[in-house]
Amino acid sequence: MVQTKDKKTNVVEAEFTLTISDDKMQVLFSCEPEFAENDRALEILTARLEGMKTIGQPDLEAVKAGLREYSSSGQTPTNIPIITGRPAVPPVNGILDWTDDFFIAGYRIDPENKRINFQEKSEESMVEKRQLLAKVTPGIPGRNGLNVLGKAIKVPLPREINLKSGPNVIWDEEVGGFRAGCSGRVRLTGKVLDVDHILRLNDGVGADTGNIHHNGKVIISGDIEVNFSVEATGDIDASGVVYASNLKAGGNLTAPGGINGDDTHKITVAGDLLAKYIMNAGIDSKGNILVNSEIVQSKINTIGEVNCHEGRIFGGIISATKGITVGEAGAGQDTPTLLVAGVNRDLQVKLKSNSKEIKRVKGMIKKLDEVQRHLTRNIQTLDHGQREKLTEIQFKMMEGEEEVTRLEADNKVVYARIIENSSAKIRILKLLHPGVTLRISDQQYVVEHALVGPIVASLDRAKHEIVLSSQPDE
Repeated sequence: MVQTKDKKTNVVEAEFTLTISDDKMQVLFSCEPEFAENDRALEILTARLEGMKTIGQPDLEAVKAGLREYSSSGQTPTNIPIITGRPAVPPVNGILDWTDDFFIAGYRIDPENKRINFQEKSEESMVEKRQLLAKVTPGIPGRNGLNVLGKAIKVPLPREINLKSGPNVIWDEEVGGFRAGCSGRVRLTGKVLDVDHILRLNDGVGADTGNIHHNGKVIISGDIEVNFSVEATGDIDASGVVYASNLKAGGNLTAPGGINGDDTHKITVAGDLLAKYIMNAGIDSKGNILVNSEIVQSKINTIGEVNCHEGRIFGGIISATKGITVGEAGAGQDTPTLLVAGVNRDLQVKLKSNSKEIKRVKGMIKKLDEVQRHLTRNIQTLDHGQREKLTEIQFKMMEGEEEVTRLEADNKVVYARIIENSSAKIRILKLLHPGVTLRISDQQYVVEHALVGPIVASLDRAKHEIVLSSQPDE
């Protein structure tokens, strides 16, 4: 202390420092040992802080703790934060969680040989109606901060998920996500999420698209390349050539560019088929088949009608339950051609399957009957377990007899439909070549000489043989 003339005592203030951190978020206190020993340290520090242009109340408890630490350890307070600004709280951005890898790039890997299958894309873009496509977690706003000098620390707004639903996508408020409004293929165009019930492929089907599996209709502008496949629950419209590939249409198949297949691939159509031509193809259809020019060396089976009235059929086996109409059939003895009408293979398979099951059930009933007879001979001596077994056998026999009755009734219906189909006709409008075999129901006719049309082949039920007539179509 220093004595003044008026005998008053003044305290010589030892040095201390107040600094502001680089981020302007804290006021830091440091001092020398002399100041830490000063009884008026807090008073002096508070007076100095009042002169600073900072905001916030000083944390004097932190200063006291620092001074106490000096007293006990001799370590002078250094960079003790005594004023702290309000830190900014960053926003939480919105989150989009896809429920599947709808848009993943790449190809599938065969789990056995580990080879890449360049015909199968890795994406899982096929969805069912009401399937959840994606969940959206909204963003959470942040909070602006304030440094010790009173300057605001602004935070940006959270990034929200800017995804819009197309016509076939609906928003589910309860789960906070997008659902498919129909079955189909997921498509993301810009920020619009949609499900294509109609899938449009502008450049055909090949290496760029991989095999196609779609719930709905597929429209293909271009060719379907060799060894690729298209499977749709609806129609398939292919404007280009359908080369040797596997096709499965849940509706109709339209191929105005023609079908050029081979015997290792198959085309299955639940509805009608329209094509410019069919060559070397295997086709199974539930509807009618209309071909503009020709059917060459193909195996075709349909429960509808085959109509190629402006063209020709030569080579292969063409079977159509409701009949065949063609301009020209066959191409000589060296090109065997079989035209079959009035035969429904599905009905024949069902008839055979029912008959086989009837035989099996009757055999079971016969065996059970033998056991039943043995037990009933000694019915008075049967114990409780044997009586239960007898009841069970009788019940199984009754069930078996009911099943036989049902199957026999079903066979009558199937057989009636088979007989009805025998009225189908094969019509050759222009020319019928030798080497063609005509078959209706279980009868056939082998053409040995060229015949000029119109010719109608039908089954004469009285004679039970195929007859040819030159009468024009009814």
